Amino acid sequence: MLPPKPFGLPMEKKIERGMVTAARGYIKPKQGMLGKEWTFDLHEGEDSYISMPVIPTVSTPEDVFGPEVIVLEFNIATQLYVRPSVLECGKGYYLYSAKTKTVTVMGTECIVTIYDLIAVYDSLSPSEWAFVGLGQEQINVKGSVLEGQMVEFGFSGFFGTSVCNPTVGYWIGKCSGYLTKEECEAANCYWWSSDGACHCAPEVVIECDNPTPHFSSGCELLLHCADNDGLINLDELNQSYSDYENGVITEEEFDFVSDAYIYGGVNVVCPGCWEAPPKKTVTFTPVPAGATVTVD
Repeated sequence: MLPPKPFGLPMEKKIERGMVTAARGYIKPKQGMLGKEWTFDLHEGEDSYISMPVIPTVSTPEDVFGPEVIVLEFNIATQLYVRPSVLECGKGYYLYSAKTKTVTVMGTECIVTIYDLIAVYDSLSPSEWAFVGLGQEQINVKGSVLEGQMVEFGFSGFFGTSVCNPTVGYWIGKCSGYLTKEECEAANCYWWSSDGACHCAPEVVIECDNPTPHFSSGCELLLHCADNDGLINLDELNQSYSDYENGVITEEEFDFVSDAYIYGGVNVVCPGCWEAPPKKTVTFTPVPAGATVTVD
C-alpha cells in the first residue's frame, strides 16, 4: 500500500474542495521560541513532500511559498488532499512549483516528539494514511511501534525509513492485511474466506516471524506474485505493475507487492510479523474449495 500521490489519479478524485484547518488524529500544534532560518529548494515541475520546522508570523501557503506553488495537505478522515488555509506544525505538505525557486522561512519553532507521531499512528484505522512533519529536531523511530511504518519520498519514489529529519514530510500508514473476494478472484486464487484469507494455487513456503501466523495478512498474494522466496525484487515489482496495468491484479493487490518491495520482505508487511523473533515455517498448498492451509 503506497501513499497516495495527488497527481497519480484524476485530481477531482484526490482533492477536496474548500479550505480545511484541522483533521482528525493530527498532532496538536506546539510552538516554542523563535527558531532559526530554514531553506526549501523547489524545482520546476517536481513534487516536493515537506514539513514546517518553524511557522512564520504570516503563515498562509501563498505568503510563504508564493502564488505559483501548489500546496496541499492530507485529511485523515476523508483520505483526500485538501488546500490548507494556513501552514501548521506537525503536518506534511505536498508542493508542486511552476518554476525553480528557493524559499527561506523563519518563525516560531515547531515542537514534535516521537510520542506525537505514535499518537497519530494509534489514531489510524486499517488502510488509512497520515501525512506528518517534524519540528527542528531529528527523530529516530527504530525500536518503536513506528519502525517499518514511516515512508518518505525520494528521487526513486517512496521508501521506508527509521530516521526522520526536519523539513521532510513523512507518511504513516496502517496496513489492512485483508483482501476482498473480488481481489482474490482477480489473482486466480483457489478460494476466499470471510476473514480475508486468500489461498493461491502455487505451493509456497516462507519463514514467518509470527509464531501464530495471520493467514488474513495477504502473504499468499505477495508470494503468488513473486518467486516464492518471501522477498520482492525490482523485476517482480515491475512484473506486478504490468499485471496491474493489464487488469490481472487490482490496484490494492499491487499495493501489497509494493509494500513488500519498499520494506524488504513479506514479513514486515504482515501485521505483527516483526514483533516476534522465532521463525515458523508456513506452507501454503494447492487446495480445493473449502479446504484450509497447512502449517508445518
